[in-house]
Amino acid sequence: GHLGYSADQSASTPGLTNGYLGFGLDAYGNFTNSAYAGSDCSETQPAAPDSVVVRGPGNGTAGYCLLQSQSLGDRTLRSADPQSVPVEVVINPTSRTVTTSSGITVDPGTYAFEVNPIGGDPVTETGSLPNDTYLPAGWGTNGVPDQLTFGWAASTGAQTDYHTISDVNVETL
Repeated sequence: GHLGYSADQSASTPGLTNGYLGFGLDAYGNFTNSAYAGSDCSETQPAAPDSVVVRGPGNGTAGYCLLQSQSLGDRTLRSADPQSVPVEVVINPTSRTVTTSSGITVDPGTYAFEVNPIGGDPVTETGSLPNDTYLPAGWGTNGVPDQLTFGWAASTGAQTDYHTISDVNVETL
């Protein structure tokens, strides 16, 4: 349910150590659920299947609060036949606007999370970069980590899905 990122309050399971941002393609709906937020979050969000979700920084059982969640409506993240769902994540900690090679423009101090679901137009979530109070001393500048590590996790809930990651491109703009 917490996709290996956020805390699980019901099992007292800690989240990813020193997590900064968690971007979720929430086909089953649990990553939006407030049960997978840290103990200090004040959200009351129920599970929301087929959503694009962003959770904030956290460490241990604190943090990982819901920053954004958008339902895909009649669009979906899964189908009977494996299909591609292109995703682009852009984090801009600089003081200038950046534009990706695909044309996404990201303002200074913000992020963009764009998903092309099955059966519809792209969905883009944007927001300010969090000022991470969960970072260890000396790990960041102005609340943003000096170095980011990307990772992938998959979960299917009660469904059976195939999760294949391909054509990955990580670059500094």
